Amino acid sequence: MTVTGHSGKQGSRTVQSSIEEMEQSVPVSFISNIVPETFADHLLRVFLNDSKNWHKSKRWLHDKEIESHRLESGFRFGDVWRPGGREFSHRWEKAGFGDDLRHLRSVIATAVQRTRAEIRLRRRTNRGSSTVLTANEVAQETVALASRGQKLDASSANWLVLYAEASAEKGWRWEPNYCVGNLYNDEKDFLGAHSDPVESIGPWAIVASLTFGAARKFRMKPVGTIRNAGPFGGRITSFSVRLPHNSLLICWEGFQEFWRHEVPKDAGLTRHTIAGAARLNFTFRKSVGTVLKRRPMCFCGRKADLKPVLKETSRNKGRYFWSCTNPRVKKGTYSSCDFFQWDDEVLAGQKADFASNQVPGPVASNQGHVQLHMVEPPGVKPMSNSGARDPRQSTLSCAG
Repeated sequence: MTVTGHSGKQGSRTVQSSIEEMEQSVPVSFISNIVPETFADHLLRVFLNDSKNWHKSKRWLHDKEIESHRLESGFRFGDVWRPGGREFSHRWEKAGFGDDLRHLRSVIATAVQRTRAEIRLRRRTNRGSSTVLTANEVAQETVALASRGQKLDASSANWLVLYAEASAEKGWRWEPNYCVGNLYNDEKDFLGAHSDPVESIGPWAIVASLTFGAARKFRMKPVGTIRNAGPFGGRITSFSVRLPHNSLLICWEGFQEFWRHEVPKDAGLTRHTIAGAARLNFTFRKSVGTVLKRRPMCFCGRKADLKPVLKETSRNKGRYFWSCTNPRVKKGTYSSCDFFQWDDEVLAGQKADFASNQVPGPVASNQGHVQLHMVEPPGVKPMSNSGARDPRQSTLSCAG
């Protein structure tokens, strides 16, 4: 990790850290050898061959067209049980690769379910609390695990709990339904610091990032201030870890809200015997239809974007809002319109409309309580050595 402003010296300092120490500060979990080695190598070879059909995305920024420095693709796990429905290309299905991807999804979903249950159970055991919590208590637990030491204003924490509570009341089950693929051909390809768009995955999303091929830096930067509890003092400005072949990094709730991440240029990457300097990365995600349904139109007649407040000193830090998709020229000046609406206010309006249309009925005695348990997808055997947590120290590097 990188520490700045540490006692006795100006500037930054690189401090070697373990995976466990990283997980205490960042809402992520690292798992090595997520699938058997032969299966990982098989997936790597197939995708490297398929990447010939991938593309570089382009976007406009201040009247200038910007091209990405990586190849991109993706696929969706569709409704194959519906008439005429299919998930992947006929070529993939004919080769049996569609079954490989469906199995991969089950393995990743199982790993996320199990790891989440372990984290929650460990926290409750350490605090001496019950494993049966109300929806509001589960929501408060989610916010505490997400912020990981970043300070929140009381009002900010309140509506963050509302987001988490709504998820707890619906019941928790993470099953990815689409995947975004990126190929970094060599050490010069990169992806700048950002938080993922949430129009499809929603606030407080979970993203599972799978790496094949070369091991190269993945850097995480806190939006707010995180103090270093070590002997050097100061504040933590980044964590960097070289994610190895066949590893999974689970980015939990709060990662998009409180952290930015990037894949910088990396001259010191570790080459892979099959891929060489190339790194394949797949981020498994779950789209949330309720977010897309409440997406408002801005004054330009376009669908608005959903973004969180990132300013550390704001009492609304982490709060989501809808705004125009056109870029802001400068503070208070917009290229098209100044549409703005808090997302929690949109949710409150929907909730009020729903309540006014409901007919009162009996309430179950155990309503509002959530039982902590593990869920195994049907037909998937528990992992043995595959998916074991890596006891080694992380290869952590500093942000320069």
